[in-house]
Amino acid sequence: MKVLVVGASGATGHLLVRALLQRGLWVIALVRSARRMPDDLRQQERLTIVEATVLELDDRQLAAVSEPPRDEHHGVGDQELTE
Repeated sequence: MKVLVVGASGATGHLLVRALLQRGLWVIALVRSARRMPDDLRQQERLTIVEATVLELDDRQLAAVSEPPRDEHHGVGDQELTE
């Protein structure tokens, strides 16, 4: 399962991301600044970090972000959301 966490770099958000990863879930972290995510979380292979606000994303971009991983080696990185 893949879970989208909006505000993942905040105090509660990164705790939620950590708990979801510990349960073996894939997590998409929507953050304004990836630098605010704890370093150990940014290294998790089941975590995708997207720098944006939810208001900046249209329906197509949200759908693209929430697609299941293509393979087991899906990793961390700033996902580009282009037109």
